[in-house]
Amino acid sequence: MKAIKILLVTICLLFILTAFSAANSDEQNFKDPILLRESGKPPTAEEAKIYWPLLVNVTDEISEKHLLDPYLHYLSNGYGPSTNGYFLIGACMDCEIPEEDLDEMVNIVTEVGQRNGLEDIPIRIIREPRAQNASMPAPEKNEMPGFVAPTAILSLAAIGIICNKSKKK
Repeated sequence: MKAIKILLVTICLLFILTAFSAANSDEQNFKDPILLRESGKPPTAEEAKIYWPLLVNVTDEISEKHLLDPYLHYLSNGYGPSTNGYFLIGACMDCEIPEEDLDEMVNIVTEVGQRNGLEDIPIRIIREPRAQNASMPAPEKNEMPGFVAPTAILSLAAIGIICNKSKKK
């Protein structure tokens, strides 16, 4: 009976470790975006806060007027404001984008930015596996995504139940 309890506790602990490992492997999807083009002055942290509503306006105008539509076949990962103050354009990983198209996308965003009060709009055209989430910061190493926390709690609860039952006998 004791061997079965030890086995169950070991399985629960392995399940917890596997969940944490899977959570930290997600971090790899945020690393090393390939920068295709950068334009404008890099924003400070304070500027990023100020730029956010202006970048949202830029995104809305570009979307409403379909200004980047001719380039959507390159942009499988979308475009819009990032929390670090850039206007991000997320390019697909395997498409070749001619230099003149990169230039034209930057020109469009720059013009719309100027109309919305951003004289030197910071723009990045990046290529990465999860560019649609590029505005999100990479998760902290010890941060547990939503699916891991319940898994860890349930596994720890199971260990507690197993240990309590063994003490009562």
